[in-house]
Amino acid sequence: MDPNFMESVSNWLPQSTKEKLLNPSAEAIGLGMSALFYKIFYKPIRYGILQRQEVNDLINRTSEKISKIPKDKQTLEKRGLIAKSVENSQYSLDSDQLREMFANIIANTANKDYVGGVYPVFPTILSNMAPHDAYFIKRITTGNKIREKLHWKIL
Repeated sequence: MDPNFMESVSNWLPQSTKEKLLNPSAEAIGLGMSALFYKIFYKPIRYGILQRQEVNDLINRTSEKISKIPKDKQTLEKRGLIAKSVENSQYSLDSDQLREMFANIIANTANKDYVGGVYPVFPTILSNMAPHDAYFIKRITTGNKIREKLHWKIL
């Protein structure tokens, strides 16, 4: 890997994010994820297309979830799907719920226990969802009542 590229990644990421990505050690997944986030989000942030705060939130959520995966369960087997998920997430960063869903997909793709259940269509579906769609899906999957929080009366 180009040392200048890694230096750019290091300079771009806030210290707190670097710590979450790379602690306790600079494993392949942490380095790979930081470089991937940098590559995909650097220019959109630089030109004001994306908000740095929203990107940092996605990075922090993803880092936190990946850090909870035991080292022996971490994998880069489907690194292309991880890249697709990160790339597709840039279209949905304005929604807290969608950022959470993308962080889950990315982390589950890096986990040997879940990697077989994550399909390429998942990030595509999420990138085409509106925030209220994500809310609806979340309510269905958690078994909560949907009617309580909707702003419109459809049920």
